[in-house]
Amino acid sequence: MTRYNASPLSAEGGARPLGLLPTLLLYGAFGVELAIATYWGMPALQSLGVRADLSWFIAGAAVFATFAAFTVVLLRLEGPKARLNWRERLRVRPMTRADWKTAGIALAVAFGGPAVLLPIGQTLVPGFSPHPPFMTMEPLARSDYWVILAWLPMFVLNIAGEELFGRGYLLPRNELAAGRFGWLVNAAGWLLFHAAFGPILMVLTAPIIIAVCWAVQRSRNTTVGLLVHGLPNGLGFLAVSLGLMPA
Repeated sequence: MTRYNASPLSAEGGARPLGLLPTLLLYGAFGVELAIATYWGMPALQSLGVRADLSWFIAGAAVFATFAAFTVVLLRLEGPKARLNWRERLRVRPMTRADWKTAGIALAVAFGGPAVLLPIGQTLVPGFSPHPPFMTMEPLARSDYWVILAWLPMFVLNIAGEELFGRGYLLPRNELAAGRFGWLVNAAGWLLFHAAFGPILMVLTAPIIIAVCWAVQRSRNTTVGLLVHGLPNGLGFLAVSLGLMPA
C-alpha cells in the first residue's frame, strides 16, 4: 500500500534516523507549549479585553511560529546541504498526477472520518463536542466578518509550520528509523501534540492526522500534506464562521 524507498536520503541533506521515543519527546515539548498557550496565555489575553477567538489566533500563532523557527534551526544543524537545498530536504515539490490521486484518497479520509465519528460520539457519549475545552466556535455576525482576515495569518502559520516541521523535517527521519512504518511514528507524535485539545478532539482529529502522514510518506511530497491538512481545517473554520455548518 505505502510506497517507500528505503535508500538513504542522500538528496535530502544530512538527515539521521529518528525513532518513536524522540519523536514523542519532541512533539510532547510542543504539546506543553500548546497547553501553556491555551490554558494560561489565552485567559491572560482575554483579561486584557481580547476576544476569545482572537486570543486563540494570537496564542496559536505563537506556537505554530515555534514549529517554523525550529525547522530553520534544525536544518542549519544538518549542514549547508540541507540549508541551501531546503525544498528538496523538506520534500516540497510540485504535485504530480499520482500525488493528486493520493491526496484525493487522504482528503476522503480527512473529511469523512470526523463526519462519521462526530454523530457516533454524540450518540454514545454525553457532552461529546468538537470544541476544544478552551474555546467554543460560533457563527460570526456579519459585522464580525473581519475576524476571518485576522484568522488568516494564524491559519498559514498553522498549516505551514506544522507541515514543514512534521512532514518535511521529521517524517524523512522517521522513515529512516522505521521504514514503511515511519508515517505511523510521525502520526503518533503529532497526535500527542494535540493532547491539550482534550481526548474528544484527539479522536476527531485522528483521521486527518493519519491521512496526512500516510499520504506524505506515500507521495514523498510535503505539498500533499499542506493540501490535505489545509483544506479540512480551512473549510471547516469558514463553514462554521459563516453559519454554513452547525457549530
